[in-house]
This record gives sequence, C-alpha cells and structure tokens, in this order.
Amino acid sequence: MTGRTRCGTLLLPLILAAGASGSAWSQDSAAVAWNAGDLVQAERLYAARLARDSSNQRALHRLGLIAAWSERYGLSVALFDHLQRVAPENQDAAMDRARVLSWAGRFPESIVAFKDVLAASPADLEARRGLARVVSWAGDLVAAEQEWRRALAADTNAVPSLVGLAQTLRWQGRAVAALPYLRHGRRLAPDNRDVASEWSYLAAAVAPRVAPSVAYETDSDGNRIATFAARGAWRPAPRVEVGLEGYVRTSDWTRGGLAGRAARGALASVGVELGPGWMVGGGVGLSGTNVLGADQRAQVRATVASPGRHRVGGAVSYRRAALDATALLMERGVEMGELALSLRAEPAPGWSATASLSHASFAGTADNGRTAGFAAATRRLSRQWTAGARVRALGFSRDLNDGYFDPDLYGLVEGVVRWRREAGRWVLEAEVAPGLQRVGSDGAVQGTAQTRGGVAFATAPGREVGLSAAFSRAGLQSFATGEAGYRYLAITAQAAWWF
Repeated sequence: MTGRTRCGTLLLPLILAAGASGSAWSQDSAAVAWNAGDLVQAERLYAARLARDSSNQRALHRLGLIAAWSERYGLSVALFDHLQRVAPENQDAAMDRARVLSWAGRFPESIVAFKDVLAASPADLEARRGLARVVSWAGDLVAAEQEWRRALAADTNAVPSLVGLAQTLRWQGRAVAALPYLRHGRRLAPDNRDVASEWSYLAAAVAPRVAPSVAYETDSDGNRIATFAARGAWRPAPRVEVGLEGYVRTSDWTRGGLAGRAARGALASVGVELGPGWMVGGGVGLSGTNVLGADQRAQVRATVASPGRHRVGGAVSYRRAALDATALLMERGVEMGELALSLRAEPAPGWSATASLSHASFAGTADNGRTAGFAAATRRLSRQWTAGARVRALGFSRDLNDGYFDPDLYGLVEGVVRWRREAGRWVLEAEVAPGLQRVGSDGAVQGTAQTRGGVAFATAPGREVGLSAAFSRAGLQSFATGEAGYRYLAITAQAAWWF
C-alpha cells in the first residue's frame, strides 16, 4: 500500500466518524487552525464539519487542498469533484482542482480543466499561467511557449509569466533566448525566489563552467583502467560556445601481461545556435599513447541537432578518434570513425522513445566495419519511478584480435527500471536492467544484468559533486571477448561548477 493510499484511507474515517460535536466551536476552531497553519488540527475539524454537512463548500475545498499538499492526490481530486457537483459555479475550486490534477501527473485532465476555467473566465491570468505550466510539464514546449506569450501579452510586467517563459525556453535548449525575460523579471523583483532559482539554472547553462571526473574500471578480462577527464566551456558570444576537453588514462591488462600503458588527448570545440534551437558544432584535437613508435592521432567531431522544443527531433553526428580505452587497444593503435543518426520522440505525456543507427570503420592490424542499431522506450510511472525496455544490435564484418568486442552478430534485449529521488540538495539514483543477449550468430541466448547507482550533492543548479557506480554482466560492455560470465565494474567521481 502506498503512502498516498494509506493517508487517504485514514482521512475518510475521520470524516465519517467525527460525530456531531459543538457546531459553532468546530466552525470557528477549524478556521483558526487553518489560518495558523495547523493542518493536522484543521483537517480533523473540517472532517467533523463535513460529516455533519457533506455539501459544505469550505470544508470540501480546504480538505481537498490539505490532501493534495500531503500528496494524497486521489482523495483530493475526489473531494474537488464532489465540490464541483455541489457548486459548479465555484471558479476557485475549479482552479485548484486543475492544479491538483497537474501535481498528480494527470496532465491531459489538468489541461482540460484549465481550459474549462478559461472558457468561463477568458481574462483569468492565473488560469492562463496554470495552463502554460502544465502544458510544459506534459512536454509540449511549443504550445507552452505560446501560452506564456499570451499571458505576457496581457501583462508584460507579470513576474510569474516572465519566469515561466524563461524556464520553458531553457527547457527547449534556448537559454540565450530566455535571458531577456528573466533579466526583466530581476529588475522588477530582485528578491523574488522563483526569479533567483531560474537565474541559477540559466547561469549554469550559459556561464563559464568546468566538469572534471575521475573513473576507475575493471573487468573479468583482466583490464584495470583509471581515467581523469575534464571539460570546460564558455560563451564569447550569446549563441556561440567554445569548449576545451582533455583526458589522461592509464591501463594494465593483467591477463595479457601489458602494464603501464598510458594515453592522453585534448580537443577544442565550438557550438553555434542557428535560429530557434538548431545546433551545429564541431571539434578537432590530438591524442597519443606511450606505446613505443606510436604516432599522434587526430580527433574530429561534428554534429547537427534539431531544436529540442519539438516532440520529435534528431541529430546527425560524425566522430573520428583513437580507441585507447584499454592497454591492448593502445598497443594495437586502433582508430575508429563513426557516422550516426539519432532520433527522439515524446509521443504522449510521460512517454519517451529514442532510436539510433550508426556505421563505424576501424583501423588497426586490419580494417573492420560495424553496423549498429539501438531503440528504447520508457514510461514515467511517478515522480520517482520510470520503467521501459531497450534493444541493441550490432555486427562486425570481420573477427579480429585488436582488443575490441567484434562479434559477427550481437543482440541484447533489456527491461529497465529507474528510481530517482531528490531530497533537498541530495539526489539519489538507481537503475536495474535484466535482459537476454546473444553473442555471435551461432551463440546461445544468455541471461544478463546491468545495474547502476549514484548520489550527488548540489550547492546550486549546475554546481554539484557526485559519485556513481555501474556493474554489468552484458557482453556489450566488454572491451574484447564478451565471453560467458563476463563482469564489468566502474566507479566514477565527478563534479560540475559554473563561474
């Protein structure tokens, strides 16, 4: 039984068994408790009032709000539904019912409820803002932007509308476009908490920033890998971002007797926002290893991505770089070039889908080629829980011994369950993905499992430190063999900071 259901069932007996005690005292005391913020006492007294008069509008309304504030959304909606039957002309109750539906994640119903309020009161700006807010939560960022602009057209100095539009534009990936609206909001209300919070998120997106990380990886093939990486970015112009990233890696392969191999690399990049959300970016760099006689290798990267504000979008990318994740790959001097197409969609509130198709060429002791595909779909079940499934397939043209996983055919099907909880400045995450895999066209179907978890602490949006771990028994994670019983473990510490 969930906390929401349990709390709801506790309130109903209070309503039914409150008894007919002093009516006038209950009326006055309930209001006193409500005004004093004593919601436990107010709930008890309003429940007693409702037991005597099931059509009491104030008791229904305030009990509905109390239930919503304690996340008993089913009970809250039921109370507001009853209130609407008692007093269909009560617009305040209709507004709060629409809000509760949005808090419960029942976005389509909430959108209809807000539109009903606006049909009765077209000039109600609070209803217009409520509609804009829930439409953005439902993922229709284009329609949400339109609603926020309608609200601003009615009052260009309304701080909630300025903050709402800025937030929606940021969610679209258009942080620069959001800045003028939030700057106006800061001039109007410099001490407003919502303005300050949104300003922190925008600063994290456009201010100079750095993100270092340290990772340790080990697997049952005998690989031991430590990597330090860092990336920095800043904007010399509002729609232009310049970045610099680099890494240093050491690796041993105990099974193969390779020790003390090291790699390092650096890449400079630039990204440009074209029009309302289109992104074009690229980068060049160099990498090398300490393997005797190894040459420096060029790194190249290019990406074109569609605007993030639409429910359907995609990107085309190309990258070419040395494969230096392990000691054996460094020894072989493997280089990879990959062209990829990725697609994403949000077909309905709470649902998301992604897919990708790529072709890669490998150059090492001999040339090789790989074609790969991926598809995934997830459904958000609640604020904390998400579930879904994903499918991966790939195949190589040749079976070599260059240190990378190269079966002629590989397939993996997984179910995925994710949990995420935000507790103040702390964020906790976990994922479990059991599945089935097939390694090689003549291989047997095997069970797999992947899991990961992490904890992060944020002092402000974009300023955080975290620790995460991942474990896998899937051949997909293998650097080379993908043999039965393969195990992989990674532990990563990371941070992000803007200035």
